[in-house]
Amino acid sequence: MDRRDAFLHLGPSRLGTELVGELLDDRRGALAAAGVRRAGTPDAAFRAAVELARDHRAWGFRRAEVEGAWAGVCRESRRHRRSTRAVVVSERLLAGLTRPQVDLLLDQLVGFRAHVVLTVTAPEPHCHAGDPATDLVDVLDRWAPAVGDPARVHVLVVPRGPRPVARDGVRAAFGAVVGADPAARATRSGLRPEHGPLGAPAAAASAAGGEEEHARLTGLALTWIGALATSGHDVHGDLADLLPGASVRLPGVLVGGA
Repeated sequence: MDRRDAFLHLGPSRLGTELVGELLDDRRGALAAAGVRRAGTPDAAFRAAVELARDHRAWGFRRAEVEGAWAGVCRESRRHRRSTRAVVVSERLLAGLTRPQVDLLLDQLVGFRAHVVLTVTAPEPHCHAGDPATDLVDVLDRWAPAVGDPARVHVLVVPRGPRPVARDGVRAAFGAVVGADPAARATRSGLRPEHGPLGAPAAAASAAGGEEEHARLTGLALTWIGALATSGHDVHGDLADLLPGASVRLPGVLVGGA
C-alpha cells in the first residue's frame, strides 16, 4: 500500500493553534470525506508531546500516565490507513522538541510520509530569539532537516485582522496543504508594499513594551521573514503580517513563490 501523509501541526503561535483546533473539530466530517483524519484526541497528542519531551514531572504527570502515548497515536493512525490518505496531529508543545526527540517521533511514523505544518503570527512578547518553542527559525532548524524535503514544511501565516479573517485564511491555507478542500484558494507567500492596522497581539505588545520591545519584536520578525524568503518551504499568506508595525515598507525583499 502507498505511504500515507502525516501532517504534524506544531503551532507555534497560540492563535494559529486555536484556529487549527477549531477547524479539526468543526470540519471533521468534511475532512473525513476527503480522506483526512485527526490522529488521536487532543489529550492524546498533548500527553504524547509531554512524553517525547520527557517533561511529565513539570506537567504534574506520573511517567506511567504518559508512557506509550506517542506509540498509541501512531497505532491508531495505522489502524485507519485503509480508509484515510492522511492523518493530522496538532500539538504546539511538539515545536520545542530537541532534534533527537524529533527523530524519535518520526521513527515511529512507519508507513507515513511526514509533513510539518506551522501557523505563525507576528512575534508576541513571550517569543524570544533562540527559544526552541517560540522562535520560528529555531523550530525550523530542528524540524526541517529531520523531515528532509523543504516542500514538506508548510508555513501558514495567519492573516492580520479580526478573528473571522484570521480563521478563514487559516482554513483555506490548511485545506490547501492537506488537500481537504480542493476549492480553497490560499494566498501564496508575498509582501504587500504597505500594510494596514496592527493585529491585536502585536498591537498589545507594542503598547505594553514601548519602543524597545517593539524594536525587539520587529527584529525577530525580520529574521523570520528573511529565513522564510530563502527556505524553499511551502509558505502561504502575506509575510508582512509577521511584522508588528502599523505600516511597513520593505523594498527589495524578494519572497520565493510570490
